[in-house]
Amino acid sequence: MKVEMLIATMRSKAAQNHELFTTPDVDFLVIDQLPEAAAVYPAAARVVGVQETGLSRSRNRALAQAQGDIAVLADDDVHHAPQLAAALGEAYARTGADFITFNNGSQRPQGSGGLKPHTRRSVLQVSSCLISLRPEPFRRAGLRFDERFGLGAAFASGEENILLYEALGRGLKGWHLDLPLVFHDAVSTGYRFTPELAESKGALQLRLFGAAGYLSMLAFAWKKRALYRERMGFMDFVAAQWRGARRYRQEPIA
Repeated sequence: MKVEMLIATMRSKAAQNHELFTTPDVDFLVIDQLPEAAAVYPAAARVVGVQETGLSRSRNRALAQAQGDIAVLADDDVHHAPQLAAALGEAYARTGADFITFNNGSQRPQGSGGLKPHTRRSVLQVSSCLISLRPEPFRRAGLRFDERFGLGAAFASGEENILLYEALGRGLKGWHLDLPLVFHDAVSTGYRFTPELAESKGALQLRLFGAAGYLSMLAFAWKKRALYRERMGFMDFVAAQWRGARRYRQEPIA
């Protein structure tokens, strides 16, 4: 299977990360938002420069133009294990999956190599740089990132969770491969619990669960209280989620 890395970057930052382009047996597609004229990419990279911003927009452009059998979503500040292509090729062949997630070696350096099917609950814990997928089934199903969510959008997180949640809802199959295949030291935006991020979580839960999302917001606020209590109280967090849900209802459909 042909593996293609879909790299999202802005102002050509990915061109400075030489290790990103050293993964063997992988093709590279870079969506460079607001590219720098002087940027120099490796010859192996297919680079598309666009005059727009927004991570979900970048991901959607990449999915539309992907040419590989397997696409790996990548940020511009990561690098990957040398066995990435081989491990994913074997896992897709074994499972017949439409998407497969894997581990961040910077946080989970060991793995058993085991495979476990995803559920609608498990995909809510996935970060975008841990995702691979087969573009063609996603395109056939009309699945794309909701451009109201993600860095640079109205709500700064949750776009990858929406995509995989809806993929399962439309009958696509997802698995998790317990192997460290990407190395990303940065803390995920989803765990920096500022009031703005709490608003994003409220919008996300209303987007996924409808009216039941309001109960989910209470449960989420209670479960995550250790991660935000230095910044805000429980009711402050709940109120921020409700503000996000209210803003989501007013946001035009992307």
